[in-house]
Amino acid sequence: MYYLPAKFLTHSSIFHLLPRPHYLSSLIRNQLTMLSLYTLVLLLGAVRATQFQPWDSSSLDKSSFFEQFTAENVSESGWVVSAATKTDGTPYKGQWALEEAYKYPGFAGDKGLVMKSDAAYFAISKILPTALSAEDKDLVVQFEVKYQEEISCAGAYIKLLSGDFNQSEFNEESDYQVRFGPDICGAENKVDLALKKTVNSESVVSVLNNAPLARKNLLSNLYTLVIRPNRDIEIRINGQVAKAANLYESSDVMTPSLEMPAYIQDPAAVKPAEWDDREYVVDEAAQKPSDWDDTFGSMWVPNPEIKKPVGWNDDESLPKFIRDPNAVKPAEWNDEEDGEWVEPFINNPKCIAGCGKWEAPKIVNPDYIGEWVAPSIENPQYKGEWKAPLIKNPAVVTSEVLSQPVTAIGFDLWSMEADILFNNIYVGHSVVEAEKIGNETFVQKLEMERKIYEKTKPEPKHKPSAPPKTFEDYLNADSSNILSDLIGHAQAFFENHFSTTRKFWHEFQVDPAEAIMAHPIRFVITCFFGLLAFVTGVGVLNVCIYLFLTTKEDAEADAAASRARAARIQERLDKKADEELIRKSSTEATSSGRESTSIKSRKVR
Repeated sequence: MYYLPAKFLTHSSIFHLLPRPHYLSSLIRNQLTMLSLYTLVLLLGAVRATQFQPWDSSSLDKSSFFEQFTAENVSESGWVVSAATKTDGTPYKGQWALEEAYKYPGFAGDKGLVMKSDAAYFAISKILPTALSAEDKDLVVQFEVKYQEEISCAGAYIKLLSGDFNQSEFNEESDYQVRFGPDICGAENKVDLALKKTVNSESVVSVLNNAPLARKNLLSNLYTLVIRPNRDIEIRINGQVAKAANLYESSDVMTPSLEMPAYIQDPAAVKPAEWDDREYVVDEAAQKPSDWDDTFGSMWVPNPEIKKPVGWNDDESLPKFIRDPNAVKPAEWNDEEDGEWVEPFINNPKCIAGCGKWEAPKIVNPDYIGEWVAPSIENPQYKGEWKAPLIKNPAVVTSEVLSQPVTAIGFDLWSMEADILFNNIYVGHSVVEAEKIGNETFVQKLEMERKIYEKTKPEPKHKPSAPPKTFEDYLNADSSNILSDLIGHAQAFFENHFSTTRKFWHEFQVDPAEAIMAHPIRFVITCFFGLLAFVTGVGVLNVCIYLFLTTKEDAEADAAASRARAARIQERLDKKADEELIRKSSTEATSSGRESTSIKSRKVR
């Protein structure tokens, strides 16, 4: 949203913008001047409607803290950028600035604290004018977060710091009481809530389980945390409660649980050697049945339905083949050339049905169980599951959560994306104050951002299409539109079928077997329609060829008939011409004869 710079709002600049052709009369110039002034008044009204006005915080309690970043720059705002490094030596290179939002902005001139670097660690803090003690009062934390680029990995949570510390040395080891705000990185998306307490002089951080999802849009989003003295908590997003729980009622709310058990199992206790915690033992008196291996232990057994063939010789020493005793050496056999003659082998007549040890072919044992295992019985010496005895919890809670006053707030973050903006930070004891701030600042800003977003949002790549009409829709529709709707419905049906078939064809080209197994019905339907289309196409082509050839033959026949008709007519014309010529010749001959006769007659006279 744009506004006019101050240098354009002077009286002299207005007249410099007015056209001053010499041919205009003074009356026309005055009218144009009034019109320009009227337009300027409207522009000033529009500017005033969207111009940022700092929210009046005089109604807040003296202990409440509210930051709306009205300073010119970071150095004048009271916020101090950390010059320290992380415990692993990584420096905080992230740059900070006070800037207006450029992505779907709200109020013109409304600045916020902006992270200006990509892929960097950020650390900045500010000392509270008045330390806040939330041990027996409500603690309310509220602030706005606005992403101006699509987020892949970025933290945007605030820390409520305690104790005295050097702001320039602020890092992740600085003592804090509460960590709250959105945390997004890859598939992880949550509104982080962490509370710190000291146990046995060691800091223990408990993190909220099943945290609500943070908002990833590019508009301003308001995050609110409320912690009651009885440790009821509320997490609100844009004024709506997203999570409500009690930190002590269930051990599943935080990890590790904030509830400290009075008794714990003795970590030094050892299970006695004579303690028998076996509920079942092997029956030593059980014995393996004598027929187990043959009846139940063998996976394969002889087929009882196949009997030994009649005439089978059980003598294992008999050969299956013997020399033929009746064979006679051929007379033409030459030992020197053919070698020593030996009787050929024949089947042993004693082994016609078979000889040797006979075994029936094997089949799967229907009674197969497996290797014999001794059964288990209840252990008569069973004493139950051993548990270490309980002792009084020796842990000493040095400080509970929120037992120390909050003296400062800070951001200790990592972000892959720049231009994350924070604004309207409230820390205090009053939910009413936080709601008032949200209603009078955030609500109007969000409405303005949404209007700009609706006007400038990118078009979706795939716009949703309306669902096809049902039969009842056709019955209730006007009769004049039924035909066009039916045509459109049929067109959509065929387009959908064509798209499905084309997709199946691509899958079929990649792996035919897998495509057929995955979509057998579609394969049959595709083949049917493909065959139908092929047959229809061939039929139409044949009809076209037939019509073409028939038309050509008819044209040739018509041409031949025309030529024959023309020939006959020409023949008749030629015949008539010949007859006319002969008639004329005869007439001329007769006339010549008559003339010669008359001449002769005149001569005689």
